[in-house]
Amino acid sequence: MHVIIPAAGFGTRLGELTIDTPKGLLLVNEKPVLDYIFQKIEGLQKTVDITAVYIVTNNKFCGSFKSWLLGYRQKNYSNEELSRQLCERIEILSDGTNSNDDRLGQVGDIYFALNKEKKVDDDVLLLTSDNLFTFDLSEVYKFAMNKKCITNVIYDVKDKESAKKSGVVLLNKEDLIKEFEEKPNEPKSSLASTGISVFPKSMLYVIRQYHNEYTEKEKQNLDKMGYLFTRLVNDGVKVYGFRCKDEDKWLDIGTPECLKVAEELFR
Repeated sequence: MHVIIPAAGFGTRLGELTIDTPKGLLLVNEKPVLDYIFQKIEGLQKTVDITAVYIVTNNKFCGSFKSWLLGYRQKNYSNEELSRQLCERIEILSDGTNSNDDRLGQVGDIYFALNKEKKVDDDVLLLTSDNLFTFDLSEVYKFAMNKKCITNVIYDVKDKESAKKSGVVLLNKEDLIKEFEEKPNEPKSSLASTGISVFPKSMLYVIRQYHNEYTEKEKQNLDKMGYLFTRLVNDGVKVYGFRCKDEDKWLDIGTPECLKVAEELFR
């Protein structure tokens, strides 16, 4: 399996907090968000062979991520063999962008990672650098492999007003996504896409195909994976929703207020 973490955004919603620091390296209880995410990746590695982890960033923050990686390796390299292996398999990729105006978008950065040097031909786990969660990634991967289909992790935010900030889905009884809408003004449910998904290698072509359909003038369609999921569902492609348990926690670190909440939830 390959893990791809698109982290090339410029964090405009967080104002001064992300002038010099990317969202994935903001501190929650004195620990970078990425450290929490990699704890979950380490847990996944115990059951799944992870070939590589690509963190895709921009020119502005590339040095920051490389410094984080150096520190991460120093902290974890002396640990058990699996931790050392993971340290060696993390790669920081710059997508070459320098501002919010020329960003490639989530789909663009995932496409960039899939086609970097040797093309990725493997199951792919997509994570985001600005999400905190408590659920087990091994369960997500097992669910996806059993279904043999694209799987998107779904979290019930409990009210439709909160759901407006996310991709919103409708699921049938078999947990097949019947509708997907990115940040709707009037959500039809409180089931939110977490931005975490699994693409079996047989389905990677849909990312490449979708990316290649859009010209520079239509690059807004490449900004969020939610637009791709909307297209897939509308075209009848099977996409399943992995439902988080009631006791699970998930939080998108998108605003200063969310950072304060994260301090409490993940203390």
